[in-house]
Amino acid sequence: PAALSGCVGLKPSLGRIPMDLLPTTFDTLSHFGPLARSVPDAALFLAVTQGPDDADILSLPPGPPIDPENLAHPAGRRIALSVDLGFYALHPAVEANTRRAAEALRAEGCVVEEVALGWTRALVDLWTTHWAVFMAADFGGHRDRFRDRMDPALVALMDEGDRVSAVELRRLDHLRSEQWRDLAELFRRYDALLCPTMALPAPPVGAGDAAFAADGPDGRFRGLDMTAVFNNVAPCPALSVPSGFAERLPTGVQIVGRRHDDRGVLEIGATLERALALDMTPPI
Repeated sequence: PAALSGCVGLKPSLGRIPMDLLPTTFDTLSHFGPLARSVPDAALFLAVTQGPDDADILSLPPGPPIDPENLAHPAGRRIALSVDLGFYALHPAVEANTRRAAEALRAEGCVVEEVALGWTRALVDLWTTHWAVFMAADFGGHRDRFRDRMDPALVALMDEGDRVSAVELRRLDHLRSEQWRDLAELFRRYDALLCPTMALPAPPVGAGDAAFAADGPDGRFRGLDMTAVFNNVAPCPALSVPSGFAERLPTGVQIVGRRHDDRGVLEIGATLERALALDMTPPI
């Protein structure tokens, strides 16, 4: 939502802001986080809402103090750049805006190096299966009562979740672990990963998820959302910052940080926001 509407979006580390609205407190996918006008506003939201709460057994102690008005300048930080995560097809303006953001961080004293992750759309499929099981397990009762009044796509997603066995779901954690090991190795050399938030600008009204779930003739994934793969490694915070426009629609870049390093992604994001100094008023 942040990238497609020209604002800032923060997905804090899993448990950084306690969550109590789900049927289970043992959820390793879901987050509370703000949509905000600016990175300092997102930092302020985090500063006043983070902390442990017994309503959420996975909630964390507060992280290092965050001063929203004085987010440190991250000169010297090492940032990995991946414009496609190894498999996405990008809108040309999304790629251009992402590379411009990387140059802006270099101009601010960061070391930004392009990396090859070697990932595939299997990570997207993993997330989709987890999401289908989540929806079926936690909300399938509503489907059983109101199937004829629900969005057929949502019903189909829940039905798909019902067909996944516990063993199949557990096996997906092997791929999830491989993804984390790749990121852990990357974070031994870099402080954060920079990539687009969405591969495309906002799609037309009525375009559903199925329109963005195919491989193109070139083997590239014609997906929209480049954030979902990081739900698989939920302790890693991510921040979306506006990067410009594509076809007069907003685009964004995301900064994915080390485990629990919420302050780090906010500091890098604040520097990028100041350096780009974008006017996100939609062009006429």
